[in-house]
Amino acid sequence: MVLGTADGAGKLIPKLERNGHRVVARDLPGLGLDRTSATQITPHTYADAVCEALAEEVEPAVVVGHSMGGLVISEVAERMPEKIKALVYLTAYLPASGQSLIELETSDPETAEGGKDLLVDGLTCTIRPDVIQELFYGNCTHDDAARAARLLVPQPLIAFSTAVYVTPDRFGRIPKFYIQCLQDRILSPSLQRRMAETTPCEKIFSLNTDHSPFFSATDELTSQLLQIAA
Repeated sequence: MVLGTADGAGKLIPKLERNGHRVVARDLPGLGLDRTSATQITPHTYADAVCEALAEEVEPAVVVGHSMGGLVISEVAERMPEKIKALVYLTAYLPASGQSLIELETSDPETAEGGKDLLVDGLTCTIRPDVIQELFYGNCTHDDAARAARLLVPQPLIAFSTAVYVTPDRFGRIPKFYIQCLQDRILSPSLQRRMAETTPCEKIFSLNTDHSPFFSATDELTSQLLQIAA
């Protein structure tokens, strides 16, 4: 199993491994503990990193993308469908071909409302510090929220504006699953549902929690991932 980002994976990994799965989780370039400069991020840098991880795997993997990571794993699937057993969109953006994150975000008034809390400097953006816990970690413990907030860094705007292009023969042939989070304040449940229905998924799971279920609903998320992997 490959997680498209290491964000929060520390709680998940041992639970998945105890059930017989090998798990790989990496910080995407410039995020978390990775110190790649924002000036070095191109439209394909994130997907390049996940493709590198997949290239090392002998068997096809279940690939999980959270939030913006949904666009990343979609591009990865188009490039390397033979290396992927299933795609899991964890309260993630699931684009149709030619869509960008900003297009999906602005198509939904509730999700677009979060734009008022962005701080933009022309190259990157980040969330106002005073609303981070409320928006990202509303159902998490204080310790988990504080630890995760310390790893948040400004993110290149190019990640939000770059469209993803996929085809039925490659991306389209891979089974897809969506895990929606019903109390998400970043990506509205209505947009999550619409995306999962527009790009048909094998099954839509639900968690009654916030945008960070790897902290706030670890056991429930583990159970759902194990069902998908099986």
